[in-house]
Amino acid sequence: STQSTWGVGVIYEPSLIPCDNYKLASLSCNPMIWPNGAVGFASAPAFSLPKQTSSTSSSSFSTAWIIVVVVLGIFLVAGVVLVVSYIIWKANSKRRILNTVPKGKNMAILFTDIQNSSLLWSNYADEMKVAMGVHNMILRQAIKNFNGYEVKTIGDSFMVTFHSCKDAIGFCRQIQQQLLEAVWPPEIMKNENCEEVRDGKGTLLWYGLRVRVGMHAGPADVEYDPRTGKVDYFGQNINLAARVEGAAAGGQTLITSSCYDVLGEEEEIRFQYKGEFTFKGVTGKRAVYEYIVIPGRQFADKVHTSVEADGSTSTAAICNKCMRPCPTCMASVAKEGKSTSIRGALLVGNSYRA
Repeated sequence: STQSTWGVGVIYEPSLIPCDNYKLASLSCNPMIWPNGAVGFASAPAFSLPKQTSSTSSSSFSTAWIIVVVVLGIFLVAGVVLVVSYIIWKANSKRRILNTVPKGKNMAILFTDIQNSSLLWSNYADEMKVAMGVHNMILRQAIKNFNGYEVKTIGDSFMVTFHSCKDAIGFCRQIQQQLLEAVWPPEIMKNENCEEVRDGKGTLLWYGLRVRVGMHAGPADVEYDPRTGKVDYFGQNINLAARVEGAAAGGQTLITSSCYDVLGEEEEIRFQYKGEFTFKGVTGKRAVYEYIVIPGRQFADKVHTSVEADGSTSTAAICNKCMRPCPTCMASVAKEGKSTSIRGALLVGNSYRA
């Protein structure tokens, strides 16, 4: 074919490429006469903007949906991963707690309570809020120091378990000493349940809240609560520890023979044998000992049992206020088996009654 170029045009002989047969979409055919006398066609690229087609619109719409689906998928996968991780974490938490909390035959179970706390709350509500903050701080620090486990609090009473009786006794010693040395609101110090008391030599015996403690050792059923992430304990040994605490006076620590058998030889001079007693809801008699934490403190037995020459026994209540058997207490015990002037459980005929 014959072809010549002039400017931007391309010349084709008309006999060879008719315009109506020229189908290139990107070229426009314009017949014209060039300077050399030839008739040809000038071609130039088409510069018109492309029109939006339905296929392009559908493609953009599909791309947007793909992005949405991918993003949702990422969030879904992340949610599944979080849920699975939480389940694994909870399972590991349960396993970790059950492996670390005290349990077994050497476990010590301990309850505490504050002497006449209801009376103190009714008369010194604002001051007791401050006093309870001091009380709780002292107990929780001692729990931490002796590797104990705070099971729960019931009012102002603590339930705590320890891996050994030695740890539990260390806890008892620390809290009684620190309660004696703590700074208490001045108003509650005017009450007889908190007032300062010294012996004849000036040694401080009482100052501030008076906390009683009861302790027993032995295995118990352990149950994990997934709602709280903590464990609780159940069984007769738990009940016995609670009964022993109820039998103690404020500032006094009572333990059973299961604790004394482990500790007695090590710290024999610090214990005082109280006798064998039966407790409500607990089978058999249990030997009870007092752990002497603060030497010089005197505690009135809630009921004094005397043995007559013929072997018979008689009981008389000892009032916490008068510190001796008094007619009012005796009459109350004879009538009801217990007295409102005697706090907590009663020792009647070598039995503690709740």
